[in-house]
Amino acid sequence: MEKTRGSFIRDLIIKIFLILLFVFLITLLFPMPNLTPFYNRIFNDNVQTMKEAAEDYFTKDRMPEKIGDSSKLTLQQMLDKKLVLPFLDKDGKECDTNKSYVKVTKKKKEYELEVHLTCGNESNYIIEPIGCYNFCPDNSCVKDITTDENTGKVTLNKDYTTTTKKNNNTPSNPTTSDKYRLQYLYTRTLTDEKWVTGDWTTTKKNETNDLKLVDQKTQYTGKKKVSKGTTTYKHVKYDYKDRWTYDTDWTYEVKTLSDNVKLVDTRDLYTGQKKYTIDTTKYKHVKYAYKDNWKETGYQGTKYNTNDSVVLLGTRYTVRKTTQTTTGGWSGWVKDTTWRTSKPADTATTQWSDAYNSKTTTSGSSNRLLYSSYESTTPLNSTSTRWYEFLYYDDVPCKTACTSSTIRVYYYRVYEIVPGSSTTEYQYMYRTYSSSATTNVDEKVVTDPTPYTNNGYAIVKYEYNYKINTREKYLADTVWTDSKTSPSGYEYANEKKITRTTKYENLNKWVLSPGALGEYTYNVTTRRQYKYKYNNPERYIKDTIWTTSSVSPSGYTYTGEHKTTTSTSYVDLGKWVDSKAALGEYTYDIQTRTLYKYKTRTTTTKTESKWFDNNPGGNWVYANQTRKIKVN
Repeated sequence: MEKTRGSFIRDLIIKIFLILLFVFLITLLFPMPNLTPFYNRIFNDNVQTMKEAAEDYFTKDRMPEKIGDSSKLTLQQMLDKKLVLPFLDKDGKECDTNKSYVKVTKKKKEYELEVHLTCGNESNYIIEPIGCYNFCPDNSCVKDITTDENTGKVTLNKDYTTTTKKNNNTPSNPTTSDKYRLQYLYTRTLTDEKWVTGDWTTTKKNETNDLKLVDQKTQYTGKKKVSKGTTTYKHVKYDYKDRWTYDTDWTYEVKTLSDNVKLVDTRDLYTGQKKYTIDTTKYKHVKYAYKDNWKETGYQGTKYNTNDSVVLLGTRYTVRKTTQTTTGGWSGWVKDTTWRTSKPADTATTQWSDAYNSKTTTSGSSNRLLYSSYESTTPLNSTSTRWYEFLYYDDVPCKTACTSSTIRVYYYRVYEIVPGSSTTEYQYMYRTYSSSATTNVDEKVVTDPTPYTNNGYAIVKYEYNYKINTREKYLADTVWTDSKTSPSGYEYANEKKITRTTKYENLNKWVLSPGALGEYTYNVTTRRQYKYKYNNPERYIKDTIWTTSSVSPSGYTYTGEHKTTTSTSYVDLGKWVDSKAALGEYTYDIQTRTLYKYKTRTTTTKTESKWFDNNPGGNWVYANQTRKIKVN
C-alpha cells in the first residue's frame, strides 16, 4: 500500500508539472489579444440601448413642460418598467442601476437628452439634442406651420395661405393649392364606473365613497364531547449506521456509484507501439490489343463516301410549305369623350352610333345674391335656378324631435341664376375596322419526300446517318513485378514505384506513466483502473411511537405490542354554520365570528386622441397640434 501510494503521488506531481509547462508554452505562443476595443463596444452598445429605450418612453405627455425642467429615469426604474434588460460590464457584473440614468431637459427651442452609464470603475455619458420628431407618438409634428399663441393665427411657411382660429378655438383649413390639407388633433376624456360585490370576509373595513357595506352575518362553531376506550399499538422506526470496507486490489470494472458504493482512487495504465519502415521496388509491364469500334454518327448534314468502314444507314429530308391568310373585323363600341353638335359621317374604317350623352351650355347667364347666410339641416345641391355656395357646418344642441344630443347645421350663400342663350352638344359611340395577315409555315422531317414535293412542298435540308468503324488500340492488362524483364506478351512500361510500408511493433505490456513507454510512443492506448469502498449498514431502533391503529405510519414497523386506556376528548365541528341550531351535538366551547360583504367602485379613466379636418364638437378639446397630409 505504501509503495502504491508513493507511486500515485509521484505520478500526480509529474502530471501537474506537465500541465504548468503546457500552459506556459501556450502563453508564449499565443499572447492574450487586446480586448479593449471589444469592451468599449459593449459599453457603447449599452449606452445606445438606454438611449433608444428613453426615446421610446419619453412621449409628448412625459416631456417636461417648462424651460429648464427635467424628467429623469434611473436604470433601475427602466428595468422595473421592462424597458431594457440587465447590463453586464466587461467583468460579467451588472452595471450600477442607481448611478446610471437618462434625463430629458426642456431648452428654449428643443429638448436635450442625457444618457449616463456607470459599470464598475467605468463611467461615461452622452448628450443629444432632440426635437419634435424624436418623441411625437404618430410622427405628425409639422415644422413648416407656425401658430401664434395670442391671436391663434396659423402661418404656413411654404405653399400655403393663412387663416385664424374659430369655432371653439379650432383653426380652419387653409387653401392648399390642391397639394396639401391640414388636420387638427382633438382629445377627450372617457370615464367608466362600475360596482363589484366581493366575497365574505372577516375583516371589517371603514366605508368610503368607493367602498360600501352591503351585508353581514354571524357564524358559529363548537366541539362534541366523546368518551371512549382507546387501544394503542407500538411501532418502531429503524435506522442504519455505516460500516465501510475497502478494495485492496485494482480493478478495470466500472461500477455504478451509490450511497453504499463509493470510488476511492483511480490510476491510468499506458501501452503503445514502435514504428519502423520497409521499402519495396516494383516494375510496371503492359499488354496491348485491338478491337472493332462501330459508332453511329446520327443524322447530320455531312455526306461521306461509303466503304468497308463507312456504311450509310439512312437519309431523311426536311420539307416546308408556306401559306398566307388575311382576316379582319369590327371592334366593340367605344365612348367618344369629345362633345359635338352633330354625329360625324361613317367611313370605311370608322362607324358612328347614336349619342349616349348630351349637355346644354348656357352663355350669358349671371348669378344674383339672394342670401349671404342660409341655414339647412341637410346638405343642399344647386338647381337650374339656384346655386348654393357651401360655407361651413357646425354641430349644435338639438331641442325638438331629437334622436341624438346634437344636430348638424349647414351654412350656405344662395344665388339666383339668371339664364342666357343655350347650346346642346352630344357625345357619340364609335367602332373601328382592322385587318391582319397571318403567315403559316408547315415544316416536316420525312424519309420519302416525293408525296410532299408533288403537293407544293420544297426540300430545305438533307441529313445522313452513317455507321463508322475505327479500330481501337486498348490496354488489355497491367502487371507489376520485382524485375525489369517483361513476362511473355508484355512490354516494360519504363515505370517503377517504391512502396514504403510502415509497420508497428507492440510493447506487449502496460506501464504506469507515458515516460515509461520509451520508443513505444505511437498509437498509445490507456486503460483506467479503479478502487472502491463498500458500505454494509447496521440496523438499530431510532424511534418508538404508540398509535390507535395497528397499521404503521410511513417509515415505522408494528412490533405486535398494544395497550388499552379510557379517555374523554372533544372533537371540533371543523366548519362554521349560520345558526346555533345547526351545531347539533357540537355545543361545547362555542365560538362566533362576524362576516362582512362589501361592494367596491372601480373608475377607469382614459384619454382618446384623434385627428379631424374640422371641429367634431361634443366633448372633444383641441390639443393645439396641427399636421399636414397630402391631397391626391
